[in-house]
Amino acid sequence: MEISVGANKKQELGSNRRITGKAWTIKDVCELYHDYLCLKLGINRNDVESSIYSETRPIISKAKSNLSLFLKYVLENLGGEIGDALNTFERYSLFLSTQLEMEEITANRCSYLKMYATRYRKYPELKGFVVWINDVKIKHLKDKNTTYQIKGHPLVLEFAQWLKLRSKLNRESKYAKAATDAVSLFIRWVQENHNGEVHINAFTVNQYLNAKSDLALTTLNKYLDWIKLFCKFFMERFEKKTPPSRRDDFYHNTISEIKEILNLRKKEYDDTQVERIAIPNEHLIKMLNLADERMKMVIRLGSEMGLRASSMFALKVKDIDLNNKRMMVQLKGRNQPQVLPIPVSLNNMLATYFTSQKIKPEDKLLRFNGQEPATLSSAFNQFLKKNGLKYVDKSGKLYGISLHNLRHTFAYNSIDRFGLLMTSRLLCHKSVEVTERHYLKDKLTDALYKVYEMDEEEIKRMKEMW
Repeated sequence: MEISVGANKKQELGSNRRITGKAWTIKDVCELYHDYLCLKLGINRNDVESSIYSETRPIISKAKSNLSLFLKYVLENLGGEIGDALNTFERYSLFLSTQLEMEEITANRCSYLKMYATRYRKYPELKGFVVWINDVKIKHLKDKNTTYQIKGHPLVLEFAQWLKLRSKLNRESKYAKAATDAVSLFIRWVQENHNGEVHINAFTVNQYLNAKSDLALTTLNKYLDWIKLFCKFFMERFEKKTPPSRRDDFYHNTISEIKEILNLRKKEYDDTQVERIAIPNEHLIKMLNLADERMKMVIRLGSEMGLRASSMFALKVKDIDLNNKRMMVQLKGRNQPQVLPIPVSLNNMLATYFTSQKIKPEDKLLRFNGQEPATLSSAFNQFLKKNGLKYVDKSGKLYGISLHNLRHTFAYNSIDRFGLLMTSRLLCHKSVEVTERHYLKDKLTDALYKVYEMDEEEIKRMKEMW
């Protein structure tokens, strides 16, 4: 498989197939044919007790098996291109005849594999699978493991290693896997939507992001960041492998097109859109009232300290100093933990929690099953859905809540109470600008709609804090 980035001399991906319609997996085609047979025979495929099903089940099973073997031949020998199924089946028949001559299959086996291709003697109303394929216009096949094949591509594996070498973290991180998974999905999308070719340029990147426009802008921008990283890696690799004496027009065009990708701007919300909201206090109270002790701890760590899921997940009992009301927090993307103050009421709750849960210093505070923070996020999401608390109505618009909304809630309230600079420090941001960009918009939008109703004291306070 060849992956090209930037200028394109050759863009082939493993074969010369050019996909112009939907590509099907073998399993999907077989299941669809099974449904067709059951429908024509007037049987329910789930009604295993019916006499007609008992009678026809061996035939259906054989037909599906022969169809699967035919499709496997197409995938392995014709690049998944079926075209006219009758003509393709003739090629398959010649292939079987060759196997017979070479004594790799018997004459009976050869005849058996051709059964049910065009007709059923006992059920003339049924179409053989080759005739049926033409009727439903299935033209292309894809391997269900395409994504994994791309993940195993030498270039993608080299990219993963490049990311690990660039990492400044001295601890294990899932970042390289997340980035390579995202890039693999992007490459697969390009492959499936560009005639089987994988040629990456600014146009295909924008196409992909537009095709995924139903995702949150933060997710789209994260995908763009990872694709840009892949392009940086490709450019470094390309420069190393191309000596100065061989840097021709193709080389310069490739570098130019890669830089075009690197200069793509992130997607932005307009001024009327708020990406993530703070959870209203009454909604937060409902959550706390319905939560068990451990989930209450999650809610309070998020809404009263602004901890991320990864920080909560990594938090151990020994990291918490109840006497001095301090906590050692592992931060995203950093080697050294940060010491943060604990609010008095939360400190008291932690003391009670330690006793009731009977946890040891080396134990994780929350003790969720699983190896990743996503386990905690998933548990929180399930809690919300179970109790009908997943959505919040704000200004007539419904917003879905995730675990990160707890951090946003803390930031929203902290800006009022402590100001932007201190809130930035409590959130452990690298700069006030990061806090402003991610958390101030919701606050400003709310203030905008009630600005003329504020008294002088509120206006003065707003100006001082923001």
